[in-house]
Amino acid sequence: YNRCIISYAVLYPIIYVLSASFSSPSVGTAERMLLFPVNFSFEGYSAAFSHNAVLLGYRNTLFNTIVGTVINIIMTLLAAYPLSRCVFRFKNVYMFIFVFTMYFGGGLIPTYILMTKLKLINTVWVMLIPGALSVYNMILTRTFIITNIAEEMFEASSMDECTHFWFFLSIVILLSKAIIAVIT
Repeated sequence: YNRCIISYAVLYPIIYVLSASFSSPSVGTAERMLLFPVNFSFEGYSAAFSHNAVLLGYRNTLFNTIVGTVINIIMTLLAAYPLSRCVFRFKNVYMFIFVFTMYFGGGLIPTYILMTKLKLINTVWVMLIPGALSVYNMILTRTFIITNIAEEMFEASSMDECTHFWFFLSIVILLSKAIIAVIT
């Protein structure tokens, strides 16, 4: 019984707003609309999508989501792989720097000043570059590589003159499909 009340309390506002969006604008917030649309119409949607700013906003959202995700995955993999290798010198120092930035950010004003100095203001890159690397995702990916891809695999491939770069491209990425799906 409690679940039904909680479900109703959560779902009713969503259904009400959806019904209001499909109701005639003349109805507005009339008391006669409880659950279903009154004078069903698409006028609200046609008015909203007639403005170019709405379509531009959706385009920017899709672009930032798709391109930002691709950049984030590439940067995460490129940062996580070296930090997962035992032979990488000073990896603990780099991990400390990464984790430190995870807890202590510069703040809004220093970020704005940095973006201004880099001449990224009013460009698409101002949204993509600051979020290019998620430290949390990098730590997850690093842990996945350490636990699932043994050092012996690199040693065996290095006997065939495989470099770290080719090992990363041909083996690590192929065996990391699960973590790539998770961070995506």
